Amino acid sequence: MVKKKNNSKVYFGIFIAFLMISSTIGFMYGSGAETKKVNGYKFTKVDGGWQTYIKEIESYWLFTYLPDEINFNTDFYEFNVYSENELSKQYEDKIKFIMLYTGNVVNSLEEKDCNGDKALLVLDHTYDDVSISTDENCILVNGNLNKFVDGITYKIFGVI
Repeated sequence: MVKKKNNSKVYFGIFIAFLMISSTIGFMYGSGAETKKVNGYKFTKVDGGWQTYIKEIESYWLFTYLPDEINFNTDFYEFNVYSENELSKQYEDKIKFIMLYTGNVVNSLEEKDCNGDKALLVLDHTYDDVSISTDENCILVNGNLNKFVDGITYKIFGVI
């Protein structure tokens, strides 16, 4: 009788191990995660956006938008930044951090001055699309600043 109890414990242990291993394999290979390939980069849909591996920094980076959802063809790398409203201020630090990868330090200014020595990036998060225009020495970025930040990040890392 004792031998039967031991056998049932062994079978139960094997059954539990099988469930754990098969669920892990199923999660890894059959999770149904949405993936897209854009410009040679594989993007995976995760909570909060799209994630891809950036070779230049040897790390994964999270984006809100895919490269083909962004129309970004601006090349500017040296500027200061100013926010028109509180909603725009949260993007200043993101832009400053990303610009460090180009070797440029971006400073936040308290006042809008389009006559300075360095271009001034003026942020205004007020509508869904992104509009980039210039006024004297100011680069005016209006609209969805998530798209702008993703666009400048893609440009810096060579994704677009």
